[in-house]
Amino acid sequence: MDPASPAARLRKIVESCESKWVLASETATSAIDQLLGLPDLKVQFRVGSVGRKDTAGNNFTPAFRRDEVTSHDDHPSSFLNSSNDAAHILFTSGSTGIPKGVVITHANVTHFVQWGVRYFDIGQNDRNSGHSPLQFDLSTFDIYGTLSAGAQLFLVAPELNLVPGKVADFIRASELTQWFSAPAILNHMAKFDASSEKRIFLSSSVCCGAAKSFPLPH
Repeated sequence: MDPASPAARLRKIVESCESKWVLASETATSAIDQLLGLPDLKVQFRVGSVGRKDTAGNNFTPAFRRDEVTSHDDHPSSFLNSSNDAAHILFTSGSTGIPKGVVITHANVTHFVQWGVRYFDIGQNDRNSGHSPLQFDLSTFDIYGTLSAGAQLFLVAPELNLVPGKVADFIRASELTQWFSAPAILNHMAKFDASSEKRIFLSSSVCCGAAKSFPLPH
């Protein structure tokens, strides 16, 4: 889930998934506070901060601590997933007002990744962008497509999207060969001629989503 999403949207997602647990980083504290402040929320949370309370005044204690994670046995689990098991649930943007979850299986992810690596000819020498947020479907390809090809992944900080020139500088400094994103970011770069001072060279630039046609940066 995107911690920056409105609390009402996060609530609908949590309830739709019938979640019993929410794993959150400290940076999501504000979003957790908003969720705990919704009196009609049906899900009980445990969050990673001692002393936090729900709307009824009950304490929420950590389900596990950081030191427990690092000291846990690193031997692989004996449990194995089948290709038809759920890998994750992808939620739509909710244009109808209600976000709808689509269950993505391990087979869906595997087929998508294998197709993409072949189609875009990604190899060990490639340097790929990790632009998409983790709750967006393209991040699946960014991460697993890159790793399966033995390539390098460069995560793009979200704040760079606000300054087209900094995106261009990031592409140059990282020496990216592959760029994957929604069309809007490249449209924004083209609008402000972000690559006018120094050209950008990419082996492949892939845009996903509906958008009007636009000139690509050089």
